[in-house]
Amino acid sequence: MGSQRELQEGYRIPAKPEEYLKLNYIPDDADIVPSPPIQNGLSFPLAASEIKFLPLKSVKLLTINSDCKDVIEITLILKDENLTYIPGDTVGVIPKNDPLEVEEIISHLGLRDKLDEKCTLLVENSSENGNRKPKELPAHLPKSSTLRNIFESCVEIRGPPKKIFLRALAEYASDENEKNELLKMCSKEGSAEYERVFSSSSGTSPGFGLLQFLKAYPSCIPPVSVLLQHLTRLRARPYSIASSPLVEDKCVRLIFSVYKERDSKGVCTGWLEGFLPPVNLEEQLSSLSLSETMPEVPLFFRKSSGFCLPDDHSVPLILIGPGTGVAPYIGFLEHLSALKKDYESMKCGEVWLFYGCRNPEQNLIYENYLKNFVESGILSRLFLSFSQYSGSFDGWNGSKYVQESIEKVGGSFVEQLIDKGSVLYVSGDGMHMFKDIKEKITALIGEHKGVTAEEASDMVKILITKKKYLEDIWI
Repeated sequence: MGSQRELQEGYRIPAKPEEYLKLNYIPDDADIVPSPPIQNGLSFPLAASEIKFLPLKSVKLLTINSDCKDVIEITLILKDENLTYIPGDTVGVIPKNDPLEVEEIISHLGLRDKLDEKCTLLVENSSENGNRKPKELPAHLPKSSTLRNIFESCVEIRGPPKKIFLRALAEYASDENEKNELLKMCSKEGSAEYERVFSSSSGTSPGFGLLQFLKAYPSCIPPVSVLLQHLTRLRARPYSIASSPLVEDKCVRLIFSVYKERDSKGVCTGWLEGFLPPVNLEEQLSSLSLSETMPEVPLFFRKSSGFCLPDDHSVPLILIGPGTGVAPYIGFLEHLSALKKDYESMKCGEVWLFYGCRNPEQNLIYENYLKNFVESGILSRLFLSFSQYSGSFDGWNGSKYVQESIEKVGGSFVEQLIDKGSVLYVSGDGMHMFKDIKEKITALIGEHKGVTAEEASDMVKILITKKKYLEDIWI
């Protein structure tokens, strides 16, 4: 009825997608073959290693009374003697969805008492398929498990639903107004409304997902099999390694931000934050067996993107990374420092670091590390920028953003990049910062080299082609 009404108003509603997944609950003592752990044993995109379960060595809060976000450092023990990494490498951390969020979703479906019951998933292909390829069980879903395990470890429950998912959900909205709204947003004519409601830039919060959708459309109570048919695979989240294997012996250090301003925390950052203890983890567990008590983080090492130190360490470097964008550079600097100690005659090129945060009294992570690198001569110049600070700080020239710090260096920056042949690295979160930095560097090249904007842009493109301008973008 709702679909017909929308059609009469000029909305072309797509056909309801075929439902082919079926879920059965089975007795606890049923003889079933357990599925492999971690999403049915399916490999992950860009994986350069098998999944490793690394025990936690330490968890530290790096920020002090931050009003915006906390920055947390975790150090993991690398048990595999044959597995190593280089500074600039990244790992894919395989998170778990928030168990309370999962419980709310399952409760909305009226299945709270089924959450930990054994169940099987199978595919029922319709006899009307004709010559169409038979449907198959999504590879990331186990044939047998529990709803808790599937929703915590196998499927994405965050992010706006795709239109085909909305079309399937609309069938299970008992409220006519809710159903009509969902049907309208499924149509081509309803694209603007869909963007208004579900686009992160206009409507949804970063934590929007299935639970928020069900709260917004409370009459929609679909079968759990419909959700599992349409929910995508739970992704691994990439993190830059913030350590050197020459310093952190058989350890991997990661840092990440947890935003306080948002209603919901990130899937992976919220999960990792849960490991943060009220006291130092090493002190808590010093007398306990690591193999039996240490929490473990499943991850894999990702294929290299080329964001790494040049083989020739005499090549000068320009490092740009506000906030947690400094992570790979900590590994770079530690690595160069360790090499310099081992090979006293090794010549290192100049290293410039442009680093920024909101407030040095709250967010300036690794301050002592950076000071030590300056004092030891590994870091030639440190340029600081603080976007929300009006006090005085040693070595700060008043710049609010890294782009402003770059501009103040001006001709020296261009000389270091173009004439001295530095390799330039930019690391951080979000696309806008990368665009702004590239535009600023292009403008400075044009100004100080006396070339046109187009010629300056071409010079930057050549740097990128020659891998002299490298970016590590987190989205």
